Amino acid sequence: MLCPEVEKIYDDITNKIKDVILTEVGDYVEAILYVGSWARKEMSYIFHDDGSIEFLNDIDILIITNTKLNGLKIKKLRDKASQILNKNYVSYEKYSMLGDHYNFFVEIRNISIKDLKLLPPRLKYYDIFREPSIIYLKNKKILHAFPKININDISLTDGLVHLFNRMGLLIEWHPYVIVDNPKLLILVLKSYTAIVEALTLFNKTYEVSYIEKAENLKKTFERDFPELSQSLPGLADRVQRYIDMKVNFYKYYNGITRDEIFEIWNDARRDILITSIYLINKIFRANYMLNTDPHNIKNILFFLRKNYRFVIYDYIVRILQKRKIGLFTKYSLPLINFYSWILYFNKYKKVTGELSYFDIIKHSVRLINKDVTSFLYLLIFVLLSSMECSPSDNLKLNQFYSSIIKDMFQKLNPIRNYEKEYSNLNAYSIVKEFSMIFRIWELMMFEM
Repeated sequence: MLCPEVEKIYDDITNKIKDVILTEVGDYVEAILYVGSWARKEMSYIFHDDGSIEFLNDIDILIITNTKLNGLKIKKLRDKASQILNKNYVSYEKYSMLGDHYNFFVEIRNISIKDLKLLPPRLKYYDIFREPSIIYLKNKKILHAFPKININDISLTDGLVHLFNRMGLLIEWHPYVIVDNPKLLILVLKSYTAIVEALTLFNKTYEVSYIEKAENLKKTFERDFPELSQSLPGLADRVQRYIDMKVNFYKYYNGITRDEIFEIWNDARRDILITSIYLINKIFRANYMLNTDPHNIKNILFFLRKNYRFVIYDYIVRILQKRKIGLFTKYSLPLINFYSWILYFNKYKKVTGELSYFDIIKHSVRLINKDVTSFLYLLIFVLLSSMECSPSDNLKLNQFYSSIIKDMFQKLNPIRNYEKEYSNLNAYSIVKEFSMIFRIWELMMFEM
């Protein structure tokens, strides 16, 4: 539950968002819904000395319309709503190039009524429509169009994808960045929301609320995950503690020390990597050790390279449904891969100003046997495994992985010559290079 003063601001923000959307595109709107932490009222915030409240979660909004809105209209709507609610707002496109601070904004997505029935069974859609948080409803009849998603129909790979996404945030927001801005610790704590999502999806105790998911995991962890409980003793307790910290961040913020920041980050790194290995074993019927030994990680990496299409299957389906390319078959994978790289390198060109259209085609053809998202996930997995962070030392990367990381960077950032330059880059520079790539990919996904 929100405290009274935050509840009042929540209601004010809700009304402002509704007013902006209905003023700009009201003729098209059938319903407006909160998505994510704002829908559950589990968003993070802090109080400042002057009594003001700063929210640390973006506001995710879904607009259901009678016809699909174009991307430019959505972008303008997103920026207008963000500027009204955040006086320090930086355009998402510019922020993707900065990547050095938190940027609160209103993320608006749109779907038409007729496309609701095309939504695949995924966790995010389950959360939205299982317990819809409605800001505006034109007619109650629209409720009958909301998809009824069964938790048993959601692929376990969806939980794995959430883990990979949060691993990317751990790399980008490592402890040496967070000590200068403890608010960024929120992005590390999100690792535990992904862990509890993936594990409760696996044992079918999934609930929409993070608090309820954490409670369910606490009750079932040792019974349903005996191997994981041996490798990560106390995981369920950490999940519950760190999710409480995320949801009630205002209670913890002022007392967080430098050592605690490093402790939480290192906990998150270990827990999310080993949980991911556990799920890889279960999903693919593999038998890898539940540890981060470099040789073990390297073997898993090579395995994932061969099985990436299963990891990203839901992502591929989403592209096909969104772009109406056609039915998915294994024979169309090269075409889908090519298309994903075209999207990525086109966004790369817009952000960096580099690459010609000929280069975009050339690099996309060269990588046609890989998919950009799965390839990025592999880089995330190995780069996070290589990171070493302690309060008394500088950021380090395990050199055991250097040739693998160098090769992956070269494909994702082709304007650099990593064969010559990589050895001259320190760990901070390498992580900064990753952050740029990760932001470009996020921007690509954001606009899909």
